[in-house]
Amino acid sequence: MKAIGESGSSLKETVAGIVGTVGAAVHAATGDETPKNLYSGYAYQYDQIAAYRSLIVIAEAAGQGAQASGFRTSIEEEKKAAEAIDRLIEPVTKTYLTRETSGQKADS
Repeated sequence: MKAIGESGSSLKETVAGIVGTVGAAVHAATGDETPKNLYSGYAYQYDQIAAYRSLIVIAEAAGQGAQASGFRTSIEEEKKAAEAIDRLIEPVTKTYLTRETSGQKADS
């Protein structure tokens, strides 16, 4: 990325900022923030994976294939984070549903 005058994180940060802004605006309008925040976290991980995949292509096109290795490592880290969130979706949803249907406050 430096070879083309950009940092690897600038593209990723731009994409992440846009996604975060849109997600916050959508979630503010509803009362089910807990599951929606969970979904956003899950989607964010895959957004990061997509950004790193693009960065690999850009790095390779710029003749900086060595940078791609670091991006591939980051992809594996993001996949692990997505898997951790994936394991939370059902239990968090069940807890949310139990609280919501019993009249307890489900969102913090």
